[in-house]
Amino acid sequence: MSRRLLFHGSFASLDDRFVYQQVLKAACTTMKILFRELYDSEPLKLFARFHRETHRDMFVTRVKTSRFHVDRTCRKDQRDLLEAPDVLRFTIVRNPYTRIVSAWRDKVYLCEPSVEDVYAAVRGAAPAMGRKHPIEFAEFVSYLESRITEAWDPHWQRQVDLAFPKALAFTHVGKTEDLDATIGILRRHLKHPKPLRFRTQRRVIKPAAHYSEDLAQRVHALYEEDFTLFGYDPGSCRAIRRPPTHRQ
Repeated sequence: MSRRLLFHGSFASLDDRFVYQQVLKAACTTMKILFRELYDSEPLKLFARFHRETHRDMFVTRVKTSRFHVDRTCRKDQRDLLEAPDVLRFTIVRNPYTRIVSAWRDKVYLCEPSVEDVYAAVRGAAPAMGRKHPIEFAEFVSYLESRITEAWDPHWQRQVDLAFPKALAFTHVGKTEDLDATIGILRRHLKHPKPLRFRTQRRVIKPAAHYSEDLAQRVHALYEEDFTLFGYDPGSCRAIRRPPTHRQ
């Protein structure tokens, strides 16, 4: 298991006996905002050095949003959190068809500062000043196919490689499509007296991503293990007209 991914992607409370392992583009920002509200984290510091974000809500991903990360605890407490039967260990996943669209829409289409390499690989050079030519969804899928043997950005990396389902003994694997159920399980575990209120994000820019039969098959091939392990129907793209953009 990658200690780096575990450090950056896990949020836990030894007192409240839970571990959350994030999967980017699968309600992770929603969960971090919820943890901040539950644990009264320090105010967000916008535009910190080297932190390049274009959406204000995304600054929540750059700070500690719960009491500690699993990787910063002693070995005894790590083992307790990762193995004890009374600990709620959970993650949240998403239909690969909509997740990859969300990653493309929020990062690649806008040519976010952190993904200029994708633009350069597809267009042959970085965008000229005032002359950005957005990358279409099908072009992004082709880019992924050409990088199949390389390390991918976590925003579109396979979910099985972010959640470590074969290594972490999850007590619950939630789905973005039914987030209320996961929030309810967390509330009952914390014995919180009131329903946990959470908010999702809505993007103004919504470029269309149309799934042809061929494109769906290619995306399925890229994320086949996600479909299989997390129980998503390879034919579910037929029900997707405009994939949802508010789950981050």
